[in-house]
Amino acid sequence: MGEICVQLVYVGEAGHLFDVSLQLAFGSTVEQAILHSGFLSKYPSLTLSTLSCGVYSRRKRLDDVLLNNDRLEVYRPLLIDPKDRRRRVVDAKRNPKKWRQELSLRQQAYKKPI
Repeated sequence: MGEICVQLVYVGEAGHLFDVSLQLAFGSTVEQAILHSGFLSKYPSLTLSTLSCGVYSRRKRLDDVLLNNDRLEVYRPLLIDPKDRRRRVVDAKRNPKKWRQELSLRQQAYKKPI
């Protein structure tokens, strides 16, 4: 029927930007856009089955159809869970002696007299 314009964006671990504008047939899928862009040949360590993608920060499957002027984003896998990272930062800043005192006071407050 016609063509659509799609932008594929990926930022590598070293901060290198992969940004390609593609002209695809109307009704093209996320998988077709990735294959057409040459992304997998530039990043051979990534495979199509393990990629996580989205359009404007909304997750999409490989068989989802793209629309005109979509920005297809390829996401890197998380190296660490955000909750664990936050917990480590807090633990590093926390004064262990003060924390133990506060913890024992809280435990005493919850003990019911017999």
